[in-house]
Amino acid sequence: MNAKKVSRTVEWSRRGEKQLKLILQEVQKSAALLRLGGLKSGSAPPGKNRSLQVELSLLGNAKMAELNETYRGKPVPTDVLSFPSPPIFRQQGLLGELLICLPVLRRQAKDRKHPEATELQVLLVHGVLHLLELDHERGDAEAAEMAKWETHLLKKLGVKIGPRTVSGLIERTADPSAGNEEPRGQGPLKRGATQLRKNPSKRWTVESP
Repeated sequence: MNAKKVSRTVEWSRRGEKQLKLILQEVQKSAALLRLGGLKSGSAPPGKNRSLQVELSLLGNAKMAELNETYRGKPVPTDVLSFPSPPIFRQQGLLGELLICLPVLRRQAKDRKHPEATELQVLLVHGVLHLLELDHERGDAEAAEMAKWETHLLKKLGVKIGPRTVSGLIERTADPSAGNEEPRGQGPLKRGATQLRKNPSKRWTVESP
């Protein structure tokens, strides 16, 4: 990997870490989101005695297509895949793993005519909500609930939401000009903890303060 690619990787790592920390902080502030994710604050307030952690990996087209075929039967790259931790680990604040495909992110940002940094926020928000076990595939009611939380969290990140600006991935699904590599529709996926440790990608752990 040349120096320019290394520099870009570090830049994306910093962007992702910063935005993911902000998202996790907002999750911790919301009793409703904690409840939806099966996280109990109770005697251990999440902002004090327990942090939330997410494994985040940045992938290229080939690796994302391989994983998308393995877990969803679709041999094409997608924008984001989510792998929630089992409930026993989620109760300890270990939410799971997110995989983001940088080439798809860049293309979707270009198609939607907004900054790549904004598309990163959209994908991270969508992925974190899946880690909290929200799933738009379970019906219209849950899709509407998840879309509502996408909008809520994006606004908290300072993203201007609107039909001519930015929308969450669920609202984007109904837009034929979305320009996704494939139609959105991926719910939270399952794979073993051992497999999570074997992903040979650029990866780091993000923990809320």
